[in-house]
Amino acid sequence: MMTRSITIVAMILALAGCERLGLVKRGTTIENNVYRGSAKAENRKERDYFIATAGPVSTSLDGAIQAAAHQGVQHCIKYYGTSEIEWTVGPDTDADALAVDNDKITLMGRCIDQ
Repeated sequence: MMTRSITIVAMILALAGCERLGLVKRGTTIENNVYRGSAKAENRKERDYFIATAGPVSTSLDGAIQAAAHQGVQHCIKYYGTSEIEWTVGPDTDADALAVDNDKITLMGRCIDQ
C-alpha cells in the first residue's frame, strides 16, 4: 500500500515538472494552438453569473473567443449541470465590442439552470 502511494505521488510530481518545463501544456487546444483561460463567478452565492477569459488573443482572436466560451460552458456544467448560457458578451458579440486586456479576451454570461 505504501509503495502504491509513493508511486502515485511520484507520477503527480513528474507531470507537474513536465508542465513547468513546457513539455505538457494545459489549456484548451483549438486548431493546434493552446489557450489558457478560466471562468469565475464574481460572487460565490451567485455562481450563475460568470466572467470567462482566455488567451493569447495574439495567436488567434477566434481561437481565444472559442476557448473563453469553452471555459464558460465548463463553469456552468460544474456548478449547474447544464451547458446552456445566456451571454451578455459572448462568442456572437461583434469582435470590435469585445474586451481584450493583457492578450486575453473577456466574455460574460449567465448559466441557465433548467
